[in-house]
Amino acid sequence: RMPIRAAVRKQVVPAIISQMVTLIYNLADTYFVGLLNDPAQTAAVAVAAPIFLMLTAISNLFGIGGASTFAQALGRKEENTASWISAISFWFGLLSSIVFSITILCLMRPILTICGATEETYQLVHGYVMWTVVFGGPGTVLNILLANLIRAEGNAVVASTGVSAGGILNVILDPIFVLPQCLGMGVVGAGLATAISNLAATAFFLVY
Repeated sequence: RMPIRAAVRKQVVPAIISQMVTLIYNLADTYFVGLLNDPAQTAAVAVAAPIFLMLTAISNLFGIGGASTFAQALGRKEENTASWISAISFWFGLLSSIVFSITILCLMRPILTICGATEETYQLVHGYVMWTVVFGGPGTVLNILLANLIRAEGNAVVASTGVSAGGILNVILDPIFVLPQCLGMGVVGAGLATAISNLAATAFFLVY
């Protein structure tokens, strides 16, 4: 029982830590933009949230589904099949994120209007979505997708480290890009910080 309990703890604890960091990650943009005391900019983050969550849905579609079958193949010692599964998950996840980002770019105004953007907030939401979804979408999807695949391989610590590092980097970059004492880019800076953080985490996983 002890080896099993230790193995479970080795997998579960890093996963919990990464989820906590992801929660902080999602709150960081709202917090630092809120410090500007500009309701329009804070509203821009909220309006963009449903679109950003769609990226998480895409990453989970291929990340969680792929990780499950990937782990099963590894359990059966079918390494070639596992390799194919991970490749399919990666490339289809990347392709889907690119298609989604292009769709958002082409249909930006009607989609943002449906999500609640007004004439007052449209340009702010547009700038935020350009960085988080159009330019940063593939990084967001691959960050979560690769973390799931690496965790399924048995390296939960590496998966949690990558996700956590991205979240911490986002918290560090947000005040630099957002606040007027630094670059003063406002909500657009928050989007840029999110995009850089996700791309950095994805680069970490790709190097691994």
